[in-house]
Amino acid sequence: MGFSTRTNGAHRTRRRRIPWVIAAAAIAILLVAAPRALPAAAPTGDRELASRIIDGPAAPAGDFAVARLEQGEVQFAGRGADENTAFELGSISKVFGGLLLADAIDRGEVTAETTLAEIFGYPADGPGGITLGQLATHTSGLPRLPATAGFIAGSVLSQFANTNPYTQSVQDVIELGRTAHPDPAHGFRYSNFGAALLGQALAQAAGTSYPELVAQRITGPLSMDHTWVQPLDAESASPADGTAPRLATPMATGHLKSGHVAAEWPMEGFAPAGGIRSTAADLALLARAVMDGSAPGTGSLDPVTGDGQGGQVGLAWMITPAGTGGGSSEEVIWHNGMTAGFATYLGLQPNEHRAVVVLSGAARSVDEAGLALLDEGSR
Repeated sequence: MGFSTRTNGAHRTRRRRIPWVIAAAAIAILLVAAPRALPAAAPTGDRELASRIIDGPAAPAGDFAVARLEQGEVQFAGRGADENTAFELGSISKVFGGLLLADAIDRGEVTAETTLAEIFGYPADGPGGITLGQLATHTSGLPRLPATAGFIAGSVLSQFANTNPYTQSVQDVIELGRTAHPDPAHGFRYSNFGAALLGQALAQAAGTSYPELVAQRITGPLSMDHTWVQPLDAESASPADGTAPRLATPMATGHLKSGHVAAEWPMEGFAPAGGIRSTAADLALLARAVMDGSAPGTGSLDPVTGDGQGGQVGLAWMITPAGTGGGSSEEVIWHNGMTAGFATYLGLQPNEHRAVVVLSGAARSVDEAGLALLDEGSR
């Protein structure tokens, strides 16, 4: 009888709490969604270049940093940030995976036909038959993100709560891959999931972690001292203490589309898909090295397959032919990125030795701004 009385009281308490919980959640959603003006700081660096960005198409909102490389000469500009301010790169992180795959092939560690069964011990059929080349070209048949109920629910909740949805460990991602149901007949299908598995597979093949692999083979050799993979603290889902680039680097503040400060997105398992942080100066170093052939894995820029929309795909790089898709008047090899608080663009025109980097502290696309800067040099 005593047990029943306490249970009924608990039920009444829960009923009283439910409206308050719903109300609190609704208020939180409204606070995140309500528009808020972004900061507007003074321009930095080359004032003419800064003005062209600020007054040009799809100008970045809030703080930004840009680099424009032309025939070996580089210009930097920004607003509220400069060439040594770090931003979350989002999916530009994927081109590091493409470079690492091409480099691992050159080293004889793997081939484009190496399968996940060989690396992770998956069953030979299903996900075990996926090759590293398929992961790099988004032709593995994997969905954009894992299709499990738990992952989907977490992703949806993170959008409303402004939290980091990519808190999965390396082992979590490997196990999600083991139970995936790929559809290779689908053709090209852009997949963050696949990019994450690619990077972790390359790290395992090399006998190291993904952050160390990036540091050893790309950022170290190219002196990209302000670029790093930002892991998370498993307890707090915040950036891990003690993780830093080689040189002290200020971090830009990211903002949601609404203008509110966004949650940071440090990553472990999904780091190869979007967990790298870098600066305009370091990405200019990468662009120069990729175009002059001194970067590891430059074969990743070569087209491998089509994207089903008139473009081509290298190993992670996207390739837009001249004058197609509303793009530049010349071929562009590129990638963009977006996290909760940042938008980024990296575009290359190797034949002209021209490149553009646009990094923004707001989650609003900067692709058009980057293409406009590339096109200025094409006229």
